[in-house]
Amino acid sequence: MRLVLNEKNTFCISLDSRWPAMQERLKRLGIPCTRFHAHLPSGLQENFADHMTPAQCACAQSHICLYREALQSGLDYVMVLEDDVLFHRDWRTMLDEREYDRGFDLLLLNASEKVEPEDTWVATNHQWLTGGYIISCKGILWILARFYYQKWEADCMTWHLQDLGHSYTRFPWLIVQEGKDSTVGSDFEANRSKVLELLGKERLALYS
Repeated sequence: MRLVLNEKNTFCISLDSRWPAMQERLKRLGIPCTRFHAHLPSGLQENFADHMTPAQCACAQSHICLYREALQSGLDYVMVLEDDVLFHRDWRTMLDEREYDRGFDLLLLNASEKVEPEDTWVATNHQWLTGGYIISCKGILWILARFYYQKWEADCMTWHLQDLGHSYTRFPWLIVQEGKDSTVGSDFEANRSKVLELLGKERLALYS
């Protein structure tokens, strides 16, 4: 059974300045999606770890608030996108290769490391990046229970969730991030550079 994605369970966390371009991209690709307004550092609701930058705190706040809204809506799973993602031209076919399994926690649509064998969904752990992923209700509950005690960065939340052994990704990835005007931090730029190097120019040309 394939995952059903629609405007009720597909969300793009977006800033005002980035939404028009992202909205146009989603429309062009025929991806139904609801905008989730990104939080700003000035609108934080939590006390985050001291080492986190204001942008990292705002990013984590956005993901956490989206999780809470998803639970209130009674959704089994949600697709979460950030507002700078490019989609592989065959992303939906690639996603459908992974049959819907109620036991999954997380499907990473992009990640920080290459996995093998290629073109195959494999169990993963300790992968970074949260440009796009599908997370189940039970995955959300696990993160929120621990977030109460440990205020993680967004990709650190999903990093820890992978320790349960029910998270998956594939290579090549379904999406990549443009990284334009990113203020999240240098780690993001380093991870993105590595991802682009792993894909190579020929594969990168398949994303738009």
